[in-house]
Amino acid sequence: MNADWRIERVGDICTFDKVQGIHTNLPYVGLENIESGTGKFEGSIDPVSVKSATFRFTKSHVLYGRLRPYLNKVLLPDFDGHCSTEIFPIKPGEGVSRAYLSHWLSKDTTVKAIDATCTGARMPRANMNAVLDFRLPVPPLDEQQRIVAILDEAFEGIATAKANAEKNLQNARELFDGFLQTIFETQHEGWETKAVSEWVAEGVLAKPQDGNHGEIHPTKADYVEVGVPFVMAADLTDGAVDTVGCRFITEIQATALRIGFAKPGDVLLSHKGTIGRVAILETGDDFVVLTPQVTYYRPLKLDRICKEFLYFCLMSPGFQSQMSEIAGAGSTRAYIGITKQLDLEITLPPLDVQHTLASRLRKVQEATARLADAQERKLAALDELKKSLLHQAFSGQLTSSKQAQQSALQTTTPEFSANVISLAYARHERLKRERTFGHVKEQKLLHLVESIAGINLGRRPMRDAAGPNDFQHMLRAEEWARVNGFFDMVKTGEGYEFKKLSRFDEHMSRGRESLAPYLTELERVIDLLVPMDTEEAEVFTTVHAAWNNMLIDGVQATDNLIVSAARENWHADKLRISEHRFRRAIELIRQKKLEPDGSAKYVGGQRSLL
Repeated sequence: MNADWRIERVGDICTFDKVQGIHTNLPYVGLENIESGTGKFEGSIDPVSVKSATFRFTKSHVLYGRLRPYLNKVLLPDFDGHCSTEIFPIKPGEGVSRAYLSHWLSKDTTVKAIDATCTGARMPRANMNAVLDFRLPVPPLDEQQRIVAILDEAFEGIATAKANAEKNLQNARELFDGFLQTIFETQHEGWETKAVSEWVAEGVLAKPQDGNHGEIHPTKADYVEVGVPFVMAADLTDGAVDTVGCRFITEIQATALRIGFAKPGDVLLSHKGTIGRVAILETGDDFVVLTPQVTYYRPLKLDRICKEFLYFCLMSPGFQSQMSEIAGAGSTRAYIGITKQLDLEITLPPLDVQHTLASRLRKVQEATARLADAQERKLAALDELKKSLLHQAFSGQLTSSKQAQQSALQTTTPEFSANVISLAYARHERLKRERTFGHVKEQKLLHLVESIAGINLGRRPMRDAAGPNDFQHMLRAEEWARVNGFFDMVKTGEGYEFKKLSRFDEHMSRGRESLAPYLTELERVIDLLVPMDTEEAEVFTTVHAAWNNMLIDGVQATDNLIVSAARENWHADKLRISEHRFRRAIELIRQKKLEPDGSAKYVGGQRSLL
């Protein structure tokens, strides 16, 4: 944090104006008007009278919702009015920007600290008197305004990106739903539609059954750490049954139950509370126990019905619509009993058609799931980016130094990369690891700075023998360093050695200052590489790049496929390295929480190292 910043008690620089009374002829702001948390008023600015007491506010206030679920919602009104007493009007003092204060209130650490002051079990309220004692970092007013401008511009871009990702996520889900609907709307000769009771009578299906009701139903007190899986509606996710994260009951209690024993291959359907979840039970257990929320559908005549097609049939819009109609008839809580389920209709084509359609549906489902997963990860990354920007803003990392700003805008210059290389070498030297820092490790450093630290160096990485490289980009950085007396990479035998030149200390001092906004992320990458030898760095970076490429290509990144992409399908030279090292790199990436999300640069076609 810069020297001209000061730390102030919130109550010393802001006032919590609570001018209370029955206010008329003024626009009224209720909690619902700030529900979206966008900072914008959503409602009418016509005068509204209310019978209960309200608070007055002006254009100078920040309105803060203190009652959950509206807690931490912030509004900057551009009109005078009155508001619910569950909204606190906070007035910044002289020298404090209203927008700067609102961003501070939205910061993750501030939100968590305010949450900790809440009291009340059903609808917790924040203790605003406690918030008065919080400490707020306060830079000069012009610096506050500059920080606000940076955040507003960045958040506008993030909001646009989130809207696009959310739309793409919706499209991905609708793509599969539309395909599924088309399959069941387009019926041909040999397709039969019958009630579940008829399929049961013909022996095609076992009679559907849910779990035990009444006194024999296991309760929370019966749950144990290890035992027989006790499956609820919430355990049916993405077409599978979670038999690891579910509840468990003892085997003694399970065998004492009367009904609700689902077996491997059963198709499970949620029918109470959460209606319409479907999953195929795949388990090594002989059976699992169902709650009264879940019904099993068990195929019996395997020459007439296959479980995969039954799964998609129960997911189909037509079947789900039947359930919705029954569940919504005269019940305060969604529920479809076994008797009503027997009236539901299921359509079955010939068995060979079932297998063909199930295979096609599974492929489309998996493809759309990958698309949806990519968008969900993008949304999560955007949320983390927003948190990161707020952290940087209030820790002084969005410095106003002109030189730092210029450097921040010039990350693609040879000088910037030269500074990154020298910073990494200095760290290796300090830890007596400088002998491992040659061309290969230097190039892996530059790639990870882009792919993990997220700093664009202007590289165009290609698949090469030693991993993802942009050799020409690195040579330009080395050339700049050599011409300016900074450092040189001198060939020694089969490798290269870092050599300091006459102006090394001068450039190091200046370079560290220009890298200041990026030091945290740069040092994270450098410290990751320092303990590695050349081969470890090569394998780690290649695995990370291959994994990222797969996500961009829409390929499901299993461990076996990652190893194949990074070893067998990268470059012939990779086959000299044992498969174990590639698997160890995958473990390390997960351990360090550095899994790629498909947002890094794509590493293109192969060429020989220059």
